Amino acid sequence: MYKERVGLPKEILTPILASMEKDRPYLENLVRDLIRCYPTYIEDGDGIKAAQSIVRRELTSLGFNVEEVHVQEEIIKNHPLYTRVEDWGSQFEHYSPEQNVTQSGLLHIDDQAPTIVLNGHVDVEPVFDPKTWKDPTLWRSGAIIGDRIYGRGATDMLGGVAGLLFSLRHVLGNSLGPRLNIVFHSVADEEIGGNGTLKCLINGPKADWALIAEPTGLTISQSSLGFHHFRAKSWGTPVHMSQASEGQSAIDVVVEVHNRLNGLRTKLKQIIANEPGFRKSNVNPLVTGRVAGGQDPAVPAEQCNLEGVLFSSPRQTRQEIKNLLDEILVSDPPLNASISLTNMSFDGANSSDRTIPDALIQAGKSLNTSLAESGFPSPCDMRLYTVTGTPTTIFGPGNLTEAHAPNEFLLRDELFVFSQIIAAFIANLSKT
Repeated sequence: MYKERVGLPKEILTPILASMEKDRPYLENLVRDLIRCYPTYIEDGDGIKAAQSIVRRELTSLGFNVEEVHVQEEIIKNHPLYTRVEDWGSQFEHYSPEQNVTQSGLLHIDDQAPTIVLNGHVDVEPVFDPKTWKDPTLWRSGAIIGDRIYGRGATDMLGGVAGLLFSLRHVLGNSLGPRLNIVFHSVADEEIGGNGTLKCLINGPKADWALIAEPTGLTISQSSLGFHHFRAKSWGTPVHMSQASEGQSAIDVVVEVHNRLNGLRTKLKQIIANEPGFRKSNVNPLVTGRVAGGQDPAVPAEQCNLEGVLFSSPRQTRQEIKNLLDEILVSDPPLNASISLTNMSFDGANSSDRTIPDALIQAGKSLNTSLAESGFPSPCDMRLYTVTGTPTTIFGPGNLTEAHAPNEFLLRDELFVFSQIIAAFIANLSKT
């Protein structure tokens, strides 16, 4: 079994760090160029193509063999881990897992050498109203203002992608003889379920470990939460307003559903807080975001719909979550309602292998940086790697609170420190 060497000689690390310091503007320009592509998943795909061309340029210059990843739709759509994005509403009705470009780069050293995957997604959340930003042009600018780089995707996760590429540029450019194979999964569609990463996993090769550069604030994460979208429907009896009785409206019923969901929120919060990595977190595990029903304000509503999302612990399954939701309806008194999970429902993930986290901690020590560990309070493509047998660690720059938000930004120093840590980490794994 491969074991990472402890400690990196200064004669190897010092020139790498020195070259990175001199080249720091390249890193910042790289993330700015990616932001300006605006590679959102709901456009025509041109933004993602532009971002992927930048990734391809960087990887090819380092000797990677880069290929677009294609899987026959019949194969991927029948895969048990496929996310049926096309069922999520009219804006996705023409979705195809081949629409947005995903690519994989391989730096192959030896059939007997271990393999690590570096994963980054280039697709970003859309910006629907630029006026919510402090400058309506900021969202696509990649502007550097003080200590921050602004723009959609700066945090989630174009900064992580740029940092990985920049690290490889300086490690592999220092005449090191790598003793492991490196695979770079530059994926699309992560924000809508992970079909890009799934294509990479179907195509192979299988790796010994994976590292995903999602925004953890330079915290090492060995687990991620599950995510589940639910819909509740309630029914009432429409009668003349003078004959209506209390609780006869479907709105009254759905209000009681909501009250019971608040009780479930407390239960889920306790379950998550008992998980390693989440004991100090303050996750709100249940959000109700949409309610609609009724036709006439003077008539009890015949039907009312409530939608929301909830987070589950890494060890809770979709079926366990479904059972908890079912219990809401059968509690005394039973409600004239239904509640179900949609296919926008993903389990969490856990990884117990210590190879990558320990190597990251060692890399941090070589830079006089102490790295903490905690759970990742969101779903991500970690679940796809772990379910298919690849131990996975999440580690990246940026704060998750900035992701998808107006005025999204990434701290310049944090991005650079991330790149240094990854460079030390890879150099340690790669030294002869």
